[in-house]
Formats: sequence, C-alpha cells, structure tokens
Amino acid sequence: MGRRFQLEELHRFPNGGVCIGDRTYWDVLSIWGQMHQGFGRFSAIHRRCPVSLGVDAWGIDFALLDEGGRLISNPVHYRDRRTEGVPERLFDMVDEKTLFSETGVQSWRINTLFQLYSMVLAGDSELQFASTLLTIPDLFSYFLCGAATVEYTEATTTQMFSPHASNWARQVLRKVGIPEEILPEVAKHYNLSNDPNDRAISGSSSGGNASFNAAWTRFASSSTSADRPCTSSCSR
Repeated sequence: MGRRFQLEELHRFPNGGVCIGDRTYWDVLSIWGQMHQGFGRFSAIHRRCPVSLGVDAWGIDFALLDEGGRLISNPVHYRDRRTEGVPERLFDMVDEKTLFSETGVQSWRINTLFQLYSMVLAGDSELQFASTLLTIPDLFSYFLCGAATVEYTEATTTQMFSPHASNWARQVLRKVGIPEEILPEVAKHYNLSNDPNDRAISGSSSGGNASFNAAWTRFASSSTSADRPCTSSCSR
C-alpha cells in the first residue's frame, strides 16, 4: 500500500511591481515577510517545523549584494523600461549571432544581460558597490541559508552563461563592460549536508515541480520527520 500526500495552500498574497519615480521594482523584503507568515501558518497548523523547503521563482531578474552580503536595493522589475533599445546598442559590441552561439539563449530585452548592460550605459553607481549578483530564487535561498551561489539552471536564463565553457561567458561580459567579479560560483554539483534537516532547494519555472518532488522524496524517506528539530542553516 503506497503512501499518500496532500497539497494544501496555506498563504497567498499579491506580488506586483512597485513603481517609484521612473523605476518599477520587486519588493523582495515584503515577499520575504510574507514567506515568514506562511512559515508561521504551517507551524500553527502542524505544530512542527517543515521537513523541506522548495523555492520556485523566476529567472532573469536579480539582486545585488554589497561586500558585507547586504542587499543594496530592491531588484528592478523585468517590465521596467530601462532596457528599451539596449539590445541594439549591445549588438554594436557583440554580434547577435555570436551571442546566441556563445550562450544558446534567444535575445530578449528583459534578459539579465541587457538589464546589466543598461546599468553600464547609465553609469549606475550600484554596480560600483556590488560584490555579488544573485538571481531571484537564489536570493531567497541566500536569505534562508546564507549560500551566495547561482544555481546552474538559473545561470542559463541570464544570457551570460556559456554552455561550451560550462561557466560565465566572460569574453562577452568583458567586451560590454559588465563586471564579471560580481558573478558568484555556479552551483552545478551540490555539496549537501549529511543532516537532511540542513537542506534547502531552489528552482524556477518547472523547478517548482522539481523542488516539490525533492521535498516529497525527503519526506517519504523519513519515518521520524515530525520529531526532528528545525534549523536555519543549509548547505547547497
């Protein structure tokens, strides 16, 4: 007789962009606060900590951290107009066909590459203070467990990753003046803790299914999960 599982929505909240001046942002701190409300509702209902956490978010957009690991500002929304006309200017530096050959990603003005290049063109001071770039799901994984890395599938959405080199497309970045030192390690192999309680999983798009399956596998393999303590650390 197989085991059964049940999906239950515990907390839902609006998640639209916030317009300030001529910019549209994601309010990631508000999202983080809402996540905590969801965690609280789980604990109130089930009287225990969750066994596993899965983060399903979107690629392309990103956050910048300073050298102390602090969030510099709210991430700019992909619907912001700052990338209008930017791809054409970048193609003056790197041919579009060459870019596609290097990254395998279709050029779209909302892509991370063009967002960053718009900051280069504008002389945005945030790039001067930035030490680390994290995509949105990786940002929340960082909030959860402090691991400042970019997951492999997330890196491939940025149009800045070279599958040929299995690393960031550094030659492209250098040509267009994007500071490659802000790009962290790409997590292709996961050094998971031996303690299952010290794990977190993130993904995007179909990654939601993957993270749920991994969380369910973790639950199904545990016969005493309800008795295990909660921890705030993880290893990715």
